[in-house]
Amino acid sequence: MQAEAGMSRQSFVRLQVIMSGEGLTHWLDKLTVGSEVHTEGFLHRHEDKQGLAKLVLHAQHLEMI
Repeated sequence: MQAEAGMSRQSFVRLQVIMSGEGLTHWLDKLTVGSEVHTEGFLHRHEDKQGLAKLVLHAQHLEMI
């Protein structure tokens, strides 16, 4: 729960996570869709072919929860 204006509000987000490079090979057989992870990296705005923008997390460090 997250507090906002003195009231409790349930908060969640779905976010695409991208990982590449040497760290990726370790995770290829361990992660599945819906895996809960703790990650560190940077956020980047990405536009698809239709020009729709979405926020993507480029993971530089990852650990299973």
